[in-house]
Amino acid sequence: MQLARGDIFGLVGRNGAGKTTLLKCITGIVLPNSGSIELFGESNPKKLHISRAKIGGIIERPPIDEELSAWDNLKLYAIRMGLSNERIREVLETVDLTRHGDAALKKERVKTFSLGMKQRLGIAIALLGKPELMILDEPLNGLDPEGIMWFRKMVLDLNKQGVSFIISSHLLRELDEVATCYGIMSGGQIIGNVTADKLHKSGETFEDYYKRIVGIN
Repeated sequence: MQLARGDIFGLVGRNGAGKTTLLKCITGIVLPNSGSIELFGESNPKKLHISRAKIGGIIERPPIDEELSAWDNLKLYAIRMGLSNERIREVLETVDLTRHGDAALKKERVKTFSLGMKQRLGIAIALLGKPELMILDEPLNGLDPEGIMWFRKMVLDLNKQGVSFIISSHLLRELDEVATCYGIMSGGQIIGNVTADKLHKSGETFEDYYKRIVGIN
């Protein structure tokens, strides 16, 4: 699996295919039993933590404390990173949570938020450090149609600013709206790898390509 700067990589596969495990290996949550990982030109396992500082993401669930407010959740991470309140405000605007008002963001506990709002907050936390690579595992879970359209625009806007993405999702048609390349996983291996340009030139949709590769009639 290779990802070039500026790519939006759509990662798909059945449940249990190994997508989340792969993302955990990339981010250092778990260590691979074999093989190698190179991030931003660095492949030395002892130095990968430096490259991982350029990565933001959500894997499995947003890294939030539901007993705290949205603002306090972000503040905890901002303090660790040495970031200002201005940066907190910026990411809240990026994920469109400021429309709920300061009172909700600074006083209401996150456990009262909808699933979609929690997902947005998780993305805000991932964006705090201005990452060069965003890794998002099923980021559309809990988003309503308006939220899905917002997510699509956010990804494309950040991509124009130089942010690369790996997005794991079961929503093939939504991935088709943003992805520049795709990888299909099965049994812990990439069994299909194709660019959006190649698909568009062939006239085949990604959904049809996926069915062909995994053998769905």
